[in-house]
Amino acid sequence: GPMTKVLFRILAPLKFLRATALDPFGKTQERQQERQLIVTYKSLIQELMNSEGSKNLELIIQIANVPDSIKGFGHVKERSIKLAEIRWSKLMEEWRRGVSL
Repeated sequence: GPMTKVLFRILAPLKFLRATALDPFGKTQERQQERQLIVTYKSLIQELMNSEGSKNLELIIQIANVPDSIKGFGHVKERSIKLAEIRWSKLMEEWRRGVSL
């Protein structure tokens, strides 16, 4: 409703606070989980880049695109994160098998 528009007008100029100690939403479990996903993603991509084994480009693309499946808010997002983590795990297992051959 109209109050939501007012709230967004108040919050919009405060974007500069995102990802800082003053971020009002930064301490929520959902935001902490999002930051951890970024760390995980970077770690996986770094592993792929550093690998001297199989250069399966199709598999690399699948791994890199897993975060695109994370959608929604609250319990919907939580479920899609769990599914993404399972997918990542399976794809990385396949990658590591190919590298060790």
